[in-house]
Amino acid sequence: MGYRVQPLETVFSEVASFYNTYTDLRSVQLGQGSVRSEPVDYIYIPITAGNRTEAKTWGVEVEADWQVRRSWRLRAAYTLLKLDVDAPLGSAAEGESPEHQLFLGSALEVSQKLTLDSGLSYTSELAARRVEFRPQFVNTLPAKSERSFYMSLRWSPQ
Repeated sequence: MGYRVQPLETVFSEVASFYNTYTDLRSVQLGQGSVRSEPVDYIYIPITAGNRTEAKTWGVEVEADWQVRRSWRLRAAYTLLKLDVDAPLGSAAEGESPEHQLFLGSALEVSQKLTLDSGLSYTSELAARRVEFRPQFVNTLPAKSERSFYMSLRWSPQ
């Protein structure tokens, strides 16, 4: 559900709220463990993959856009995300999604061939380290997403 308003010809803003319910998400369940002795002594714990996880997300997004001049635009956006996961073994997903995200941006058209586009974004600290491509069923190496800085300059010869 949301609302968009344009109080001036050069300014618009919007607010959107959301609520989602997910069922039958991928899950892992540990079975009854046992000690086995062949070929050597070891502990055997069966793991069963299934779809027994449920989750709910809710939050709000706010955005404002201002065309300061014909060649200059400013933008600001904020997102609040709440996540509740009900998994048989608990879930690391709750700590991997940022609760707050903020973006401030500016786009300035210097000439027909040169535009300076800049942005600053903030993501709140995660309770768990963000791991991409987490191995659950196939043995792969996880990749971690670190905080980073990015800058770009584009020039168009046309």
